[in-house]
Amino acid sequence: MGLKKGNESGFTLVELVIVIVVTGIISVVFARLTSSSVDMYEFIRKRKSAIHNSRLALQRISRELRQIADTNSIQYADTDSLAFYQKNGKLLTLAWGDHTIRLNGQPLARGIETFSFEYYDDKHNKLMSPVQDPKKILRIRFKITVKTGQKPFQLFNEIEPRNF
Repeated sequence: MGLKKGNESGFTLVELVIVIVVTGIISVVFARLTSSSVDMYEFIRKRKSAIHNSRLALQRISRELRQIADTNSIQYADTDSLAFYQKNGKLLTLAWGDHTIRLNGQPLARGIETFSFEYYDDKHNKLMSPVQDPKKILRIRFKITVKTGQKPFQLFNEIEPRNF
């Protein structure tokens, strides 16, 4: 048994090391691409969910505000809370705190960065909060800010209750 020379087949140690290094580099690049894709998917999923929940809250608040019985029905109006009677005589309270909008104490939307009410009179002048004379309120504007990642987004609506 001696060393074969000439037409020998097989790989040298240098060739094997090069293949292992190239395979390692390709694996690292693939892992990073996969990881960033998963992170992007998770970010988009969370943002989509936050937008959906915020829109649902916006619609519900709009619907409830349209049911204010009359200008005498507003009990108090502040930047972060509002209490009023509906046409059916039911007292409703909307309030924000701890990143949650609550309707009669029950969570309506969570993960809210900011929430505020603004009130306007019949001449479109903004009323100072807390509103001293709720009978002057003709229009209610409210804003919801949600932050997912680094960029916040804001939704708002302006309502003139139907029964005013």
